[in-house]
Order: sequence, then C-alpha cells, then structure tokens
Amino acid sequence: MAKTVRAIILGVGAMGYPAIFALIAIREHIRQRGIDLQVAALIDVERTLEDSLRQIAGALDPSPQIRIYSKSDPFAFWRDLSAFRADESEIFLIYDATPAFLHSINMSEAARTPNTIYLGEKPIITLPQDLNLARACGNDIYCDLIETKSVVGLTLLSLLSNKRFRIDNMKFWRLNSSGLRKIYQPRARGGVTGGALFDKALHDIGLSVCLTRELFGAEPEVSIKDAVAFSFIPCQDSSNDLVKLLLTGEDHGWNRIAKGEDDEDFDQWTADSAGYSAVEWRGQAGEQIEAEYFFSWIGVSQFDELSVGAGLPSIEAKMNELDLPNPWYSSRQVIADDNELASGSNNGQLFLEEDCRILILDGLLDGKRDTLVCNFLSRPGIHPWIWSKNLRSNIALLEDVAFGSNSLARVLASVILGENESYTLGKDVFIQSHEIALAMRKIFWRDTKSFEEEWEHASDVFGRALNKALYKPTPTKASYFKK
Repeated sequence: MAKTVRAIILGVGAMGYPAIFALIAIREHIRQRGIDLQVAALIDVERTLEDSLRQIAGALDPSPQIRIYSKSDPFAFWRDLSAFRADESEIFLIYDATPAFLHSINMSEAARTPNTIYLGEKPIITLPQDLNLARACGNDIYCDLIETKSVVGLTLLSLLSNKRFRIDNMKFWRLNSSGLRKIYQPRARGGVTGGALFDKALHDIGLSVCLTRELFGAEPEVSIKDAVAFSFIPCQDSSNDLVKLLLTGEDHGWNRIAKGEDDEDFDQWTADSAGYSAVEWRGQAGEQIEAEYFFSWIGVSQFDELSVGAGLPSIEAKMNELDLPNPWYSSRQVIADDNELASGSNNGQLFLEEDCRILILDGLLDGKRDTLVCNFLSRPGIHPWIWSKNLRSNIALLEDVAFGSNSLARVLASVILGENESYTLGKDVFIQSHEIALAMRKIFWRDTKSFEEEWEHASDVFGRALNKALYKPTPTKASYFKK
C-alpha cells in the first residue's frame, strides 16, 4: 500500500503560492517512489484570498480544504490539525510561508505532532533562545535554503565533490528592493520582515555552509571578522498618519540597549536595510576560506553608494571590470500602489525594482588559478550561469537535475523522500546558518550609535533610495518618517 503524504501550506501569499505548483510538479515523481502526495489544505488569515484559493482548490484532485484563521490565534490551526488526515499513519508535510515571527511556533508544534515533516521559509529562527528550541526538535524539520538546491548551487557542489575546483575566497552580493516595496506596496509585501540580513544573506550563508562542508569534509568552524549595518530602516511612531506603511523597524531595540538591558531576549529588532559581513571558514585540517557578504533591501545602485562610502567594492564596478558578456542585473518598473496592483490599473506611479544575486569565487579550476562568477538570478532575459574568467566563457550547468529550474520542487521532493536532506537542507545546516546570522546581528547592535544619530542616517539613506527608485518625485524623508 502506498504511503500517503498530506501537504498543508501555511500562508498562501507571495512565498506560499508557488509551493502549490511545486507540489503538483513533483507529484508523479513522488508517486513512482510509492508515495501518494496530496495537497490537503491551503491556510491563510486573509479573507480577501478565500475566493481565489477556492478556485485553485477546485482545479486540484483531490480538492484541498480552505481555512481562513484569525491573526490573533496562531495556535488555532494546530488545534484543528487532526481534521486534515484520515488516520495517524498518514504523514503531514507542513510548508510554512507565514511571517517569520510565527516560524518558531509552527516548527515547535510540528515537532510535537507525530508523523509530521516541517519545511519553513527562512528565517525560521530570529531569536537566540530559539536555537535551543530547534536543537530540541526532531530531525524532520527543514529550512528552505533554496540556493542549496538551485542548479548553480548543485553545479558548484558537483565541481567540489569531483575535485575540479578548490575555493580560496568567496564574495556574495544579494541585493534587492524589498524594503522599498514595503513602502510602495505595503499590503503585497506585508509578510516580508526582519531586514536584509535575515531575508537575503541567510541564503548565501546557508550555501556557504554546504560548500565548505563539501570542501572540508566536516562541519566548518566560523569566525565573524566584521559585521556592519550600513543603515537601518527608520521607524515610525503611532502619531504618523502613514502608520499603514509601518515597516519592521521600531526604536525599542535601541532604547533597550541604551538602558543596559539584555538585547538577546528582545524580539522587536529594528530591521537593517543594507549591510556587510566578513567571515572566515575553517576546516579541521587547518584549511581557511575568506568570505564576504553584501546584502540590501534598498536596491543595487543605492547599496553600491553605501558600499563604496565604506571603502568596500562596488558590484557594478566589479562586474564592469570583469567585462562579462552575460546579463546579471535586473531593473524593472513596478506599479507602486497596492490598490493599483490589485485592480491592474496604472496611473503612471511606478518605481524601479532592482535585483542581483552574484557570487564571485577565487580558487583553482582544474589545477589552474581562476575566478568563477555565478549568477543565481532568474528574471525575464536573465538566466542562471557560471562564468570562468580564464576560459572567458560559461561553465556548463548540471543538466540531469530533476525539475529543471524549479528549485522549490527539488527542495520539497528532497524532504519528502529523505534524499540528501541533511547535507543541504537538514537541521544541522539550517541551525548553523541561523546561528551565524544571529551573531552578525548582535555585532550590528553592539556597534550602533545613539538612536537619534541612527535615525537621522537611516532616514537619509532610505529617503534617498525612495526618491531614486520612484519615477515621479516623492516627498522628502520627513514626510515618510517621524520621530
């Protein structure tokens, strides 16, 4: 008799919606391995999504249940969980695309539920004390560190495992406009929280863990040499008439530190809008790899200005210097208002959304010193690639990977089938990745200036980024942010 896996998607927004189609894509692949995979339920808290979710459910066989819960009761779903499977032998797959502050709750509840696999969008852990919670959970908990299953990531792992490439140093740029979208599309991007470090750099940290494990043959040791928040997201108080645009930033973090209280127990961190970190990865035999991480929520061009101002490289200058023939940077006009986004209308109010996901590796390729440039970004006209400076051409990506460019499908299939999960997605990988990110954030806070100074700087940086991105002149920073 086939084993049954019932998938439940928690949060069917921008992150959860693609999981529906990824589950459909892997269903036959999973069935051939003796598992009946069903989408059992689509769960959300937004009543406005109910009709569209029912339309999607009606096209699936069997049709999943639709449940809309109250935002005020995060445990309501877990009390109802038994209603979604016929008997205890069936396995639940919980795909958690809720806001990050709910992930540790859902992870813990999943770990206490028999025959349940938990796969959460990053970040799963946003507080240091939740690391111990994760360690206490069973092994069927995973984080969707999706680049570890991307075609580029898998190709790099293959080059390392086949001893064709040795890494000396790594530089990651993961820059986009998520923070600006939270101003221009506050409802559409409401679930994106935590800042650029946890939203962006965590992917690159996770991939670094996997690459160094392959290279060293064991879990790497890590030393954080530097961690800098170029800017935080300025907060708004309750008197602001634009409170609906409230970002994740609040001033509580600075106030708590100023009072000498223990910041590690505080969960209202002010989000970073851009930052940098330098890390040394070490193997047990004394191997060392230097790595740098650049991450942004304020686009590419504004980040480059901050990076150069801090004495660090510009990604645009770096790519121009290499003279690559491949497109590597996405810049597209996006409708700036949620109401227009929903209705499809456009009154001309557009903003520029920028995106790049680049990794530059120095090392030895087939015994010769080389630089590999890796693009993870997939957008219209831009596809993933790995380019060799010596060869002046692309290196062939793996062609025999299941599900082609659908990395999420590979992630889901891996956790259901238990294939290679501990290596690229498993508990030890995601715990170490989050532990590193938490340590970086702690250094951010140790080095902050006074709240007034940080607020002025953050407002200036964010205000300039907003003005640069908007195609029509926008109000100055004072119109957006109040102390």
